[in-house]
Amino acid sequence: MIHSRTNWRIRFAVTTVLLLSGTASFSAEDNRYTLQAGDEIRITVFKEPDMSGQFRVGMNGLISVPGVGEVRSEGLTPDELKESVIQALANRHYANPSVTVDVSQYGPVYIMGDVRNPGRQAYVPGLTVLQLVAVAGGYPVPLGQAENGTLTRDLDRNRDELAVACELMASQTIRRARLLAERDGQDTIPPLPSLDGMIGKDRLDQIRASEMRLMKARSDEVEQRTELLRRQSAELEAGRSALEGQLAATQRLKGIVDTELRNIRELKERGLTANARVLELERISADTEMRINNGLSLIAQANQDRVAIDLQIKQAAENAKIKIAEELIATESELASAGRRIASAAQFLNASGAVVPKGLGPEVDLQRQFTIVRKGTADPFKVSEMTLLRPGDVLTIMRGQASFPIGVASGVAGDQVTSRQPISN
Repeated sequence: MIHSRTNWRIRFAVTTVLLLSGTASFSAEDNRYTLQAGDEIRITVFKEPDMSGQFRVGMNGLISVPGVGEVRSEGLTPDELKESVIQALANRHYANPSVTVDVSQYGPVYIMGDVRNPGRQAYVPGLTVLQLVAVAGGYPVPLGQAENGTLTRDLDRNRDELAVACELMASQTIRRARLLAERDGQDTIPPLPSLDGMIGKDRLDQIRASEMRLMKARSDEVEQRTELLRRQSAELEAGRSALEGQLAATQRLKGIVDTELRNIRELKERGLTANARVLELERISADTEMRINNGLSLIAQANQDRVAIDLQIKQAAENAKIKIAEELIATESELASAGRRIASAAQFLNASGAVVPKGLGPEVDLQRQFTIVRKGTADPFKVSEMTLLRPGDVLTIMRGQASFPIGVASGVAGDQVTSRQPISN
């Protein structure tokens, strides 16, 4: 900062020296200058002292020369005015009049806004915006700084806030990129080189590596849970197949028992077998019927359990998507908050004329806007520091606001964050 202020003082001094040293060339530039209302000109008519003297160009653009009358001057160069005076004298029968015309004093210019000494200043030919700033004392000492350049606690606090907010912005941007990758089924976080200038590549790599580990752990957790459910589903399928085999065997056994039972009952009716054999077969038939019913019930339960596991697998995927969506919403909120904090801190530093240190965030230009109100123009127009001024110009200097891309304020991942070389006082 001290180095930047030294550069400004050197620049100010050089500009002032150039401005003062330019007086020797004014007479040469006078011939190209067009007169304006408020200019004072010196007219000398050889051997005619009554016609010679100082004359001010009136608001009507005319001067009044004794013995000549009113002569239009505004918009003419000194040489053109000289020819007009010679012609006017010739019309009054002055033979070969010798006339010189010089600009003795130009109309003033006015400066207002972000300078030390706003107000009225004298004009000289070739005066630029930057030279007028130098004549008006230069730009003021930045707000929040003492004359010796030491920073106040407010500046320190806003620098710290900017550093914290930039860290938050970078980490949440990487987190958002990780969540989007998880949502889209990708296994890596895309590079975000636009964040390098915000917190530095080393810190960026640390945050990215941490998010990659989290991404891997979450992916492994989901995969393990899904694999466990799939195994349970496979075991249920194997159990159901076994039950279906047992059921088929029991059904075949019941068919054999029922056939034998019908035969035994026919023999009993003819008195050819004992009643005990009939009762035994009836018991066996009832037992196999019960086993068949139990088997059907177990198969139905196995089918239900398998459907439930399939639903759990689908629900796990849906829950993961819902969790990602909720985390994305929270991340967007954090990004918006970080963007507001960056804008607020940077705006304070910018308004204070302080340079944002490298590594703390996007460097903020101390932007000044120069506008001129000029006679004959309907509206103010923007100019640069090297624009030439005219007498009567009103120069306004406004200190611009901090400039940030939309992505930073809105927290959109991947938006470009531009860095500029600050203009320091």
